[in-house]
Amino acid sequence: MNVKKTVVLLLSLAAMAIWAGTPISESAAAKPDGLVTIENILGSVTVEGWSKNEVAVSGTLGDKNEDLVFKVMNGRTRIEVKPLKHERYQERTDLVVKVPAGSTLEVEAVAADIEVKNVMGDIDLATVSGKVTLEGGSREVDAASVSGEVRVTSAAPEIRAASVSGSVLVQGDTVRRLEIETVSGKIGFEGALARNGLISAETVSGSITLTLPPDTSADVDMESFSGHLSSSFPGTPLMDESDHMGRELSFQLGTGDARIDAESFSGRVQVNTR
Repeated sequence: MNVKKTVVLLLSLAAMAIWAGTPISESAAAKPDGLVTIENILGSVTVEGWSKNEVAVSGTLGDKNEDLVFKVMNGRTRIEVKPLKHERYQERTDLVVKVPAGSTLEVEAVAADIEVKNVMGDIDLATVSGKVTLEGGSREVDAASVSGEVRVTSAAPEIRAASVSGSVLVQGDTVRRLEIETVSGKIGFEGALARNGLISAETVSGSITLTLPPDTSADVDMESFSGHLSSSFPGTPLMDESDHMGRELSFQLGTGDARIDAESFSGRVQVNTR
């Protein structure tokens, strides 16, 4: 191998090492039902619940970050990526965190995807530019992104999910309260609604599709300024096609024990049965 090729190879390896960042390996004992908070500016956050009473963090810390804060105190675990002061550009940090399955979890990010699995406490996930994916939660779930897709699969009775420009798709068990909002993304829900429960779905230009069991009992109100309104439940009325603006469709399923409100300014709205 000549000198020129050797120099090029060494420079390439050095660049790869810089890009790789600093490996992360931290762990500490934690309460089985404690609070875990995670903050990351750029990169990704992956969280998985496990059977150990321990929080373990791995991944890669971007070189233009000052440090990774990892503190456990009074039942709370704090994980935070601290950027270098006065540094204009950031390098991505990818966090992989394992937490006790019963933990309460809060994750905040700026330009990072968030993925959570098998965490069964209250869950609050928020990112500005990134996708949010959740499989878990058994009490309350709140998941939001400004410009990314939000996808929730959860047995939690109370779910709030929102995105400005991304789709919001929720697959639930039996919800007591479900609130879904988007501006331009589509909304989808599949699951059951508890007696005296509420489903509220609202978007500006996206479509709404709610899919429920045949025995659903609820008062249904559907609205759209210019979009089509429809339902596949037997016996439900058809939209008046002569209404070109300000369309509404209301009907009762069963004995009307719960409530469903679905509104889109210009998108299609559907309340369907499985």
